[in-house]
Amino acid sequence: SAYILKSKANKEGEKYGRTSFANGIGGACGYFLVGAVLYFAGFGALFILNALFWCVALLYSLSLSEVQVSRQSVKDYWGDFANKRMALVFVALFLFGMHWGAEATSYALFLKNNLGLDTLWSGIYMGGAVVALALTALTIGKMADKKGFSIGKWLFIGMLLSGVFHILMVFPDAPVSFAMRVPHEIGDAIVDVMVWLGISRIMPLKRAAGGYGAVISIMLIGNFCGLILYGWLGSALGYGFPLVASGAITLISLLIAYYNRKTIFGK
Repeated sequence: SAYILKSKANKEGEKYGRTSFANGIGGACGYFLVGAVLYFAGFGALFILNALFWCVALLYSLSLSEVQVSRQSVKDYWGDFANKRMALVFVALFLFGMHWGAEATSYALFLKNNLGLDTLWSGIYMGGAVVALALTALTIGKMADKKGFSIGKWLFIGMLLSGVFHILMVFPDAPVSFAMRVPHEIGDAIVDVMVWLGISRIMPLKRAAGGYGAVISIMLIGNFCGLILYGWLGSALGYGFPLVASGAITLISLLIAYYNRKTIFGK
């Protein structure tokens, strides 16, 4: 995150859109490949392939140019975060991050047990939906550079799509479920780019990377809580229930952000 935030670009929105696009398209290819490798060759081949990809990524990273960084004190970050505005942002993003826990514990099991998909078709389902995420991130990033673009408005749209269609994707028919999953991924893409943009505009550049790290840490704590909660709920009530519950909690996080929009966005 430090490298991306501190890399200079004439169009900030497009920069973050491209970043999210790269993450998304890499994830989509990973789903396609992992599903196929597991189906045809098993876990041993998958682990070897994964190690090779990491080696390639490591070698490529050596060619990246350096960016300027500086040491910042915890006191400075406390001054940035110790206010009602950021507290509300953290609460909303914590709740939003909980849906990652539902996906980690129940998504693949829902596809297998509720929709009857094997690993090959699960990879196609997941990867196909994430392609939509990647393309949306690229598009919304370019839109963000236009005059009059509202981060708050698009953040609300993203959270709404993510929450509603996380609930609707539990429809017990694979094509219909996939059709509902795609708008969920579109919503996630919008939220991701808006978080990048929001941090870059709220935080001073010299502390932007640390600020992004703090935001992601809050969302990962939400993810951790989601793993514990939704893992138990999935085993007790079925693998569709955590997806519905986490979608509803995402909508609650949207309501919190919308109700306090004047405090968060200043309008």
